[in-house]
Amino acid sequence: MKELDYAPVRMDPEPARTKTKQASGSLLEMTGVKGNVTEPGPSVTRCREYGDDLFSLSHPWSVYEITGEQVEAGLTNLRKALGGNGWKITKDGKANS
Repeated sequence: MKELDYAPVRMDPEPARTKTKQASGSLLEMTGVKGNVTEPGPSVTRCREYGDDLFSLSHPWSVYEITGEQVEAGLTNLRKALGGNGWKITKDGKANS
């Protein structure tokens, strides 16, 4: 079993989903991009490599019906806003998705 390099925060699923959705929405706002956004909500995944009682949440989304220029502007806005909102960029580049 892998060791975590931090102490996980334990909380019930619904408050965790709410917190994940709020963080994800905040990231979208930081982009300043206006377009159609996909709707699936946060998903829960068991972290089996760390034990049977830990879970992670993710909230992927896509913005569509926007131009390439809007995408680039949104990413530039996001890069600028992240540091000012307590985030640290550890990797920046295109995804293979």
